[in-house]
Amino acid sequence: MVVKRASDDISKKTVLVILLIAIVVSIVSTWTVLDTLSSVRIIVPGKVSDQTGGKVFLQVGGAIHREPQTAVAGAMVYLKVD
Repeated sequence: MVVKRASDDISKKTVLVILLIAIVVSIVSTWTVLDTLSSVRIIVPGKVSDQTGGKVFLQVGGAIHREPQTAVAGAMVYLKVD
């Protein structure tokens, strides 16, 4: 027969302290994330400027050179340079 001593259990005070620390960390983390999200700028794809056209030359790989041509089909290109 195994007899359990009182010192083998975690005290209620310890559980309460751990619970309170977890709640405080959760609240502070949520507050920090919400504060960070409020300053984020969201860019929605769509009309970027009033400019309706332009010419782009992109060379990938080999040395093929062609004169720029107006595209037959439309396209939306977004370029972000950091």
